[in-house]
Amino acid sequence: MDPNTGNELNYEGGKEIRNSMIYWIGNMTLLRARLNTTLRNHSFDIKLNGDGRNKGIKEYADLSITKEILKEKIWNEIKIKERTERICKEIKR
Repeated sequence: MDPNTGNELNYEGGKEIRNSMIYWIGNMTLLRARLNTTLRNHSFDIKLNGDGRNKGIKEYADLSITKEILKEKIWNEIKIKERTERICKEIKR
C-alpha cells in the first residue's frame, strides 16, 4: 500500500517504500536492547506475542507509546505513516 495514496503497489515499488519507512519514528518503539535484538527480523505477530521461547512486546510494554501498538491487528506503511503523524503532532504540541 502506498501510504500517500492508499493504492496497492507492485512488489518492487512496495519494497522500496517499506524499506524507506523502517526508520520512521512511527515504526519505532522503545524496547530493551536485548528484546529488540531478539525480535528484530520477525513478523509483526511474533514481535507482539513472542515465538514460544521468547516473550514479545505485549509482555514488556510499559509506556503508552508502546502500548498503543498492541491494539493494532496489522502493521503496514499506512499505519506507520499515521503513527508518525500522531507522534510529530505530539512533539510539536
